[in-house]
Amino acid sequence: HRDAHKSGRPFNARSKLSRSREQAAWLTIAPLQAVRTMRLHTPQHKNMFSWAERNPLISASVLQRQSFSRDPASGMRQVSVEAADLKKGSIIDYKGAKYQVMKTAANVTNRKAFALLDLRDMVKGSTVQEKMRSDQKVNQIFVKKVKVVLLYEESDVTVFQDPKTFDTINVPKSVTQPYEKFLSEGVEGSLLMDENENVLTFSPPSKVTATVVRMNNRIAVTDIGVQCQVPPFIKVGDAIEVDVEDTKYLGRPS
Repeated sequence: HRDAHKSGRPFNARSKLSRSREQAAWLTIAPLQAVRTMRLHTPQHKNMFSWAERNPLISASVLQRQSFSRDPASGMRQVSVEAADLKKGSIIDYKGAKYQVMKTAANVTNRKAFALLDLRDMVKGSTVQEKMRSDQKVNQIFVKKVKVVLLYEESDVTVFQDPKTFDTINVPKSVTQPYEKFLSEGVEGSLLMDENENVLTFSPPSKVTATVVRMNNRIAVTDIGVQCQVPPFIKVGDAIEVDVEDTKYLGRPS
C-alpha cells in the first residue's frame, strides 16, 4: 500500500496477493453483510454464500469461521458449528444419526457454559435431550426453508405447492404422518430441504381452525379428531383455534 502511495498508482490488492492468499484473507475478514457487495473469485464460494444467505438456521458468526465438508454417507453439505450457535429447526449429524433441534437452552454449571438441546431423531421420531459444552463442535446440515400450501393427498405422498414458483412438491407420507390430523386442502406449512431438493421435514402451521362436534363436560371433540379443554361458553358447532404442538385451545378465530 505504501509503494502504491509513492508511485501515485491506485492500490490493487489482487496485484499484491496471490489468488489463494486473497481468498483466504477475504474469507477471514468479510462479514455476511458484505457478501452482496464484494466480488467472489471462485464459483464454490459464491454458491456457498448464496445458499447460506437463504438459510436462516446458520448464523453469520458461523459463516465467518468457514469449516465446510460433506457427509460421506449422504453427500449432504454440512458445516462445523459450536453447540451454542444451533437454532431451533437446525438439522445436525450427531452420533451417526440425523436430528432436528426442537428446543435450545443455555446453562452454566461450575462456571462452564453448556447448551441444552431437545433433539428429534428424523428416522425414528423419538426425542432425546443432550447436554453439550457450548463450544462443542457438531456438524450442521445445510437446509433451506420453503413455505408451501397443501394441494391434495394420495396414498403414499402428500402434494404441496410452492406459492412463489407454483412448483409442486411430492412429500412422502412418512414425513407428514405425525401431523396428519391437522392436514387438509389449503393448509399452509413449511418444508426443510437439502441442497439436492430432498425433503427432510415438514412443519405445520402453529395453529389450525377446527369445529366442535361434541362436548364432554368442558372437553371439546373437534371435526379433525383433536380434543382440548375449552371455556364454558364454547358450544357444539363453534369454530375454535387449536395449538398444533400441544393441542391446547387458543381462542376463537379472529
